[in-house]
This record gives sequence, C-alpha cells and structure tokens, in this order.
Amino acid sequence: MKRLVALGDLKSEFAKTLTTYLSNITPLSVLGSKVVLDNSKDVSLELILSDTLEEINSADTVLMLTKNADLSKLKHISDKVAVIVDSENNLHTSYLSKFKINAVTCGLHSKDTVTFSSKTEDMVVVSLQRSLKAVDNAVIEPMEIPCKIKGEYDDYSILSFVAMLILLNMLNLNDSGFISF
Repeated sequence: MKRLVALGDLKSEFAKTLTTYLSNITPLSVLGSKVVLDNSKDVSLELILSDTLEEINSADTVLMLTKNADLSKLKHISDKVAVIVDSENNLHTSYLSKFKINAVTCGLHSKDTVTFSSKTEDMVVVSLQRSLKAVDNAVIEPMEIPCKIKGEYDDYSILSFVAMLILLNMLNLNDSGFISF
C-alpha cells in the first residue's frame, strides 16, 4: 500500500481537495485529527493528515510538507521516504539537509524539480524537470502536466499537489489531457 503523509496545518479547502481528488482515483483511507475515512475494503492509498511528526520510517511513502509544517520534533526520516519541500522555505530545506532523503523541490526556479512552465488564471502547466523514481520504483521521465485549477491555491500548493501525484505514480490526465482540481 502507498502512503501519503501531509505534514503541517492544511487549510481545510486544500485538505478537502486532496482527499476528494485522491478518493476519486483510488481506494483511499484517510487518517487525521478530525477525520477517519475508509472508502473501500481494498485500500491502495493511505492519506495521513498530521500537524506533528517525530519519525517516519516506512517504504512506499511520500511526505508532503506544507509551508508552515513544524519540523522541530522530526528526528528521523527513512531514506525510503520521498519528501516534497518548498525550495523557498529555507527553514525546511536547512533542517532536511541533515537527513539522507529523496527531496523533491517545488518552486519557481530552474533548479527546482517541479516548477511552472506556464500559468494563467485558471490553467497552469507544471514541468517535471528531471527524472524521478516513484514510490513503486517506476521511473517518471521529465514531462509537462497541464492542470485546470478550480480554486484559490498558492503556487506551492499546486506544485506540491502535482509532485505528490507524480511520486505516487497516480498522474492520470482526464479525457481532455489535463488534471483538474
């Protein structure tokens, strides 16, 4: 089973978008301080919503940090965990540098693994700039991912959402050839 840990204070709209989107594409179990949901007996993805974490030591896991995630209690991250981090958050990047991890940076710079190649009011194209290994060991090659955005999300939320789909190898474009969230 694949696992996604969203660490930090998730704004309710983004947490709802994340949960709704994932539950529409895969059998999902959600565990959080305010919700426990299991929509199938054949769960293939576990979503854990947490505002604190001391250790993460599991395979097939993506750790997605929110902008305000508190890493001060985090003492261990397995090298089997892929971590999505905002490249502009110096506090997070500095703290994570002490771990041997697979960090996937999201931001607006050419050095970032996941960035925008174009952006309009309701449509963005996200660029995966280098090959990544998904949690199921599939190699995902660089690509452009068109996304139709229906809500108000900051740049990092959009980029981390797409990075999460890539790392979980759940990037499914709809019939129109884009992701919609």
